[in-house]
Amino acid sequence: MKGLAQTLLAVTPLAFIILYFSLSQQKQIQIEQKSFEAVQEVEEAKFNKEFAEMSAEIRGLPLSEEKKAILEEEIKKKKKKLDKWETEFDKQFKESDKALEILREEIESKGSDKINE
Repeated sequence: MKGLAQTLLAVTPLAFIILYFSLSQQKQIQIEQKSFEAVQEVEEAKFNKEFAEMSAEIRGLPLSEEKKAILEEEIKKKKKKLDKWETEFDKQFKESDKALEILREEIESKGSDKINE
């Protein structure tokens, strides 16, 4: 019975750490997806601006300054969103590095505990 209790106590922290990694990996994937979507939105906004300019040029009419300003503002908003997700991704990556180091230390300490017994 004592061996079973020791095993459960030794495995429980590792189980929590593995669960944490699983959940943080899932969050990291979601952040990557949002970042990718933001890149696509920036590209789409740039395309829309270029298309509007070329369309106006083909018609022989210049694109109004108001329309240009609206399209530029849209690009800026999309870039801000992209920067936010890239920052979040970097933060998540650093956190996962720290968590991995904690897991490594936990495994090493459990291994040395077993050797010392």
